[in-house]
Order: sequence, then structure tokens, then C-alpha cells
Amino acid sequence: MFAEGVVDFSTNGSPAGSNDYSEIQALNQPDVVGCGDDPNAWSPAVANPDAPGLFTIDDFIVLEFEFYVYVKEVRIYESYNPGAVVATDLERSDSGLGPLEIFEDPYGDGTGSACPSSFNIQIESNGGVTPDQYNRVAIYLDN
Repeated sequence: MFAEGVVDFSTNGSPAGSNDYSEIQALNQPDVVGCGDDPNAWSPAVANPDAPGLFTIDDFIVLEFEFYVYVKEVRIYESYNPGAVVATDLERSDSGLGPLEIFEDPYGDGTGSACPSSFNIQIESNGGVTPDQYNRVAIYLDN
């Protein structure tokens, strides 16, 4: 299942009047086939690198899905700066539950992966599935 809507985002690198790098690029099936700075991917406005190990959130995007589901895995497709994801939460649009943190690491999601790649977050508690249903994913970056 791929995201169908953008609820919120910090910034984007889109030039005025263009969809290049805009938040809508994070919707539906990925269409970036190589590594690099691709206008078909969402990108924050500027990179804000910190010293290694400093836990800051520079940018974020919150994506919404059509249905509430029990979640087994979240895949985040990365094409330019693998390792920038420092936290990921599941949320509900009805505010029935608070966010469920499924990933947090001040060092990011790792480096050295083949690119483009997907960063896969497996739900390990509750028999490998969330105890409740969610329809949003919040992705936080320290880029």
C-alpha cells in the first residue's frame, strides 16, 4: 500500500510553480530508478547536517493512507541521502490514539545501502503486528 495524501511537511525543495521535489512526489508507487538528486522524489528545502550522533529533527513529512490497517512493516524509499531518517511514528487521522513510535535512532537509519533502496521497519512486538490500526506515517529526518 502506498501513501495517497500528504497531511503535513516541514519544507520542500520545489521551485515556485513546480512539482519537482514537492511533497506530492512522496505519494503513490516510487518512480525514482537511480541514485541521486531526482525531482521525482520529495526533498526538504535545504540539507542541515549535524555532527554525528546529535539527535535533531530538521524536516518531516506525514503521509496518509486510504485505509486503517494493522501494520507489519513500513518501507521508506530513499534515493539521495540514505540514512537521514531518525524517527518514524504511526498515527491515526481520527486522533483516537497517540502516535506509536516504531523507529528512533539519532544516528539515522544507516548508510552504505544500495541506492535507491528501501529502509524497512519491521514491527517486532505484539507478534509482529501493531495492536491497533493506523492510517498515517510520520517520517522525521536529520538531513
